[in-house]
Amino acid sequence: MLPAARAFFAVVPEAESLPYIGAAAIFSLISSLFIAWGYARAEAQNLINLEYSAFIWAAIFGWLFFREPITLTTVSGAAMIVVGCILATRRDRKVAHIETTAV
Repeated sequence: MLPAARAFFAVVPEAESLPYIGAAAIFSLISSLFIAWGYARAEAQNLINLEYSAFIWAAIFGWLFFREPITLTTVSGAAMIVVGCILATRRDRKVAHIETTAV
């Protein structure tokens, strides 16, 4: 049902917004390639901060480009994410490496 109705709801972008859409697509592709390149060469525990900081960047870009309000819950959640990332990546921890094996 929905695929048949999508032609009636489709909106073709205006010609003056096509360069912006193209630039966004190129930047998205480049950033995805950099993230894939990083995950192929580094340990996931060092790169997880990139994933968690996406919430903070989403709040900032939402405020800048879409005029979304940044509420106290957004700021406190971002602060918890930053503190958690700092605690998770501290180098002074002494954690024994435990090798897991399949049974």
